[in-house]
Amino acid sequence: MTFAMPVHVSAHAWREIVAILVLLALTVLPVSLAASFANARRPGMLWSALAVFLGGLVAQFVLATMGASLAGLLLSFLGMCVVYALVLEVSLVGAIGVAVLAFFLQFLIAIGLAYLGMRLHGFPH
Repeated sequence: MTFAMPVHVSAHAWREIVAILVLLALTVLPVSLAASFANARRPGMLWSALAVFLGGLVAQFVLATMGASLAGLLLSFLGMCVVYALVLEVSLVGAIGVAVLAFFLQFLIAIGLAYLGMRLHGFPH
């Protein structure tokens, strides 16, 4: 017979857990929701996390190669969209829609989290 020992989590560990959840809420969740909206074949959270990770790597590689010029920014965006299309199994136009919709969802989630944080810390409206 085994008894479950209570798990004691330090305040530092809680901050780390909350930071990871906020990171997931700002990056993976919007892509997963946008992929579902675009009828992607792989709209799950793990596929979206893989798409975000690989898309970020490709975008950084293109920016490092091309520089932060307008052409570099456009090509890095298109490279990220190609990765989204391949990983999430959606058309390139659908992947562009996923990227644009995910950006707006990230913006809304960030505003919601900022509002929640202000309310939790007692800031007035």
